[in-house]
Amino acid sequence: MGFPNIDKYLVKRFIENFSEIQFDDGFAINDTFDDMDSGQIAEIAMYLNRKTFTPDLRSRGGNQVFVFPHFPQLDMPLPQIGISLGQETASDHFLGDAAGNSTRYPLTGTQTHWDVPKIYIGAATYRIDVVTATKDEAIWLARMIQRFLCELQEELSNIGVYEMDIVLADLKLEQDQQPQTIFNRAVQINCKIQNSWTKRIPMETYQTGINTAL
Repeated sequence: MGFPNIDKYLVKRFIENFSEIQFDDGFAINDTFDDMDSGQIAEIAMYLNRKTFTPDLRSRGGNQVFVFPHFPQLDMPLPQIGISLGQETASDHFLGDAAGNSTRYPLTGTQTHWDVPKIYIGAATYRIDVVTATKDEAIWLARMIQRFLCELQEELSNIGVYEMDIVLADLKLEQDQQPQTIFNRAVQINCKIQNSWTKRIPMETYQTGINTAL
């Protein structure tokens, strides 16, 4: 699984997800906002269907929603969706615990090394800032992101993300960061992340049983 880069991964998937709902005949929008009346749902659909979701900071126009793997940018137009890592720490396993069986290297011919799988489980927090010019936009985009995360749980587990909690909160931005007319709804992910790698150890060292070699 390697070391998952969730911020980069979610940028790609969110752009794909927003594109997909523009071609599903309103299914995801109706399903997500079924507590609203038909007029409000039509307004949300019109808004989302006319938007272009892009990571390209050079792009300029009236219908872009910028999605990128870092904090929102002061000099970029709104709306913006910024995905950032809050913190990641070692958790359930010590750094470098062995995981699974070692395999010989190379697989054919004369063996020279052992490949030893390593792992540690981290506890991580990712924050998705939805920054918009109106409160309605912040609500609509954040709710869709919340839905996407729920749908992506199994997919994310395949790359090492699991035990995921989703927390939403409205944040008041500081005056020196953004004008007070800007709205920010944060979607926070608290999760466990599996980081794994393979250590290649010379055959003679591995056979000695010296723990420092592992």
